[in-house]
Order: sequence, then C-alpha cells, then structure tokens
Amino acid sequence: MHTDDTIQILQMVTHELGNELQIFRETCTTFTTKELWREAECCKRREAHTPMGNSAIPLNTTTTGTTNDHQLKALNLNTYKLHALSDYVSQIQLFGTTDSFSTQLVCE
Repeated sequence: MHTDDTIQILQMVTHELGNELQIFRETCTTFTTKELWREAECCKRREAHTPMGNSAIPLNTTTTGTTNDHQLKALNLNTYKLHALSDYVSQIQLFGTTDSFSTQLVCE
C-alpha cells in the first residue's frame, strides 16, 4: 500500500531515473560495444537452419561466417517499459500496486 509520501517519492525518483538514462545513453555512444559471443553463435545457428530457397531476409546480414564476427550493439532505450515509465505512478494510484491484480488473460 502506498501513501501520499511514497507516491511522491516514486514520482520524483522515476523522473530522475528517466533523466539519468538519457545521460547514460550519451555516455554509451563513446564506447564501441558488440554483441556477446553467445548472441553471435545463436544467430549463426539460426541462419544455418534457414532454407536456402526461402525468400525471407536473413536475420544477420553483417556477419561473414566466422566465429569472431560480432554485430555492433547500442543501448536501446526505445522499449515499452521505458516509454511507459512516466505512467507507472498514475497506474499505481488508479489500480494499486502490481501485486494486487493480474494482467493475465482469462479464458472460459
């Protein structure tokens, strides 16, 4: 159960988190980051199982087939969780904390 004080603190901290993530994104652009070895191997296995006659676009078009190739990766802040960050406080005020309800679909 949230009080008015905890809601206000949550709103302030959520706003600060959004600002800090924007600053962190700028910091991340100074570093060259690549996908993990495990991610590169998974992509290669997926490509190997793709039929040659398939007209689908390959999932990884920048690798040359060696195990040392890794695609460049960047921090992705364009996710729904981060987009909805500003809505969390109002949702808690409307519906209560997330442990008090379920978003699971019910089929009869």
